[in-house]
Amino acid sequence: MRAVLDPNVLVSALLSRSGAPAQIVARWLRGEFELVLSELLLAELGRALALDPKVLLLDEPMGGCNREEKEDMARFILDVNEEWGVTVILIEHDMGVVMDISDRVAVLDMGQKIAEGTPDEVRANAAVIKAYLGDPKGTAKEARRG
Repeated sequence: MRAVLDPNVLVSALLSRSGAPAQIVARWLRGEFELVLSELLLAELGRALALDPKVLLLDEPMGGCNREEKEDMARFILDVNEEWGVTVILIEHDMGVVMDISDRVAVLDMGQKIAEGTPDEVRANAAVIKAYLGDPKGTAKEARRG
């Protein structure tokens, strides 16, 4: 049986690593005030990790985050995978983040998988280029759907 970790310990560790001062972490753990979005996302990640999962499914974990917050969250996702050995399945629309932190990428267009492979393979895939960057004639697919 796998040990269940104390969620407060994990959340505290994640928030502390995010640069939140110890007094803020302590106040949040006592329920004294709310967190900003990036800290809340880290707290939720900590809660999920408290169950010692083998796989985490993260749906838009960068949603609403600014550039710095996205960089912090990306680092934490990599740490979860590298340091704790947790496989992370990431659903994310920020392609820069996806390509930077993923080992494998699957791309959907209108609900259909059109490509799968390494970030470099997907980046060069003709179907992905056509679906998301436009066809060779310069007509964007989004405009054709409209």
